[in-house]
Amino acid sequence: KAAEVLAFAAANKAAVDSSPAIASVVADAATAAGRLDEAEALLRQVLAQAPRHAPTLSKLSLLLLRRDALDEAQSVSRRLLDEQPDLFMARHNLAFALLKLGRFSEAEAQARQVLAQQPAYARSTYTLGLALLSQGRFEEGLEAFEARLDPVNAGNNSPPAPVSYPHWRGEPLDGKSILIWIEQGLGDEIMMARYAAVLKARGASLVSLFCRQALEPLFKSLPGVDAVYPTAGSISLPQHDYWVYPMSLPRLCGARSDATAWSGAYLTPSDE
Repeated sequence: KAAEVLAFAAANKAAVDSSPAIASVVADAATAAGRLDEAEALLRQVLAQAPRHAPTLSKLSLLLLRRDALDEAQSVSRRLLDEQPDLFMARHNLAFALLKLGRFSEAEAQARQVLAQQPAYARSTYTLGLALLSQGRFEEGLEAFEARLDPVNAGNNSPPAPVSYPHWRGEPLDGKSILIWIEQGLGDEIMMARYAAVLKARGASLVSLFCRQALEPLFKSLPGVDAVYPTAGSISLPQHDYWVYPMSLPRLCGARSDATAWSGAYLTPSDE
C-alpha cells in the first residue's frame, strides 16, 4: 500500500537516497497518494543517477502531463523515444502533450504512428480525434472522437444512459422518440443542445433532453425539445425509442464543418 511504502521511506531515507530502484517505488507511492512534488523530486533523483532509465523517464513524462508541465513533458517523452523508439506509450504521451500545447498537426502525426503500431489503442484514437477536430477536419475527426466512449477514456464524463431502450446509431427517426442523454461538461451540453432541432427536423415525434439542473431554465427555451428532465432528486424517465450521447450528434447528423445548417440563436435566456 502507498501509505506503508511512504512510511518505510520516511524511516529509511538513506536507503531511498542510495537506491534508484527503491526511490522509483517510493515515487509510485507518492504519486498514488497525490504527493506530486515528492514524487517528482524522487523521479528526478533517480534520473540524476541513471539519466537514460526508461521506466523512470516514462513515469516522469506522465507526472509532468498530469501537472500541465507540457513543454518538459514532451521533451522527456522525446528522450524516452530516443532510447526506445518503438515504445508506443511514450509516443502517445508525446502526442497528448503536443495536443495540449496546440501543436495539432504534430500531435496528429505522433498519434498516427502509435496507431500504426497499436491500431486498437483507444487513448491515441481519442487524441487523434481531438487533433483532427482542432484542425477543422470534421469527418475523420468525429469518427475518431467516438473513442472517448471506450472504457479507458470515458472515466465519469460519458456514462451510458441507464435505460432499456437502444442507443441511437443513426437509424431513421420518422415517428420515433429520442432522449438526448448527458455527458462531459456544461459547455458541451450547451454546444450540442442545438441538435435537438436537427433531430426534430429528421422526423422525430418526441425529442427529450436530460440535463444538469442548472441548465433546465435555459433549455426550456430550446427549439425542437418537447421535454426537459433535470438531474434533480429521483428521476423517472419515460420510455423512448432511442437514447443518444450529445457529443455523438454531429457525427450521426452528418456534420462536415462547424457551420452546421441553422441560423441565429438557439437559446433564449429569461430576463432573470
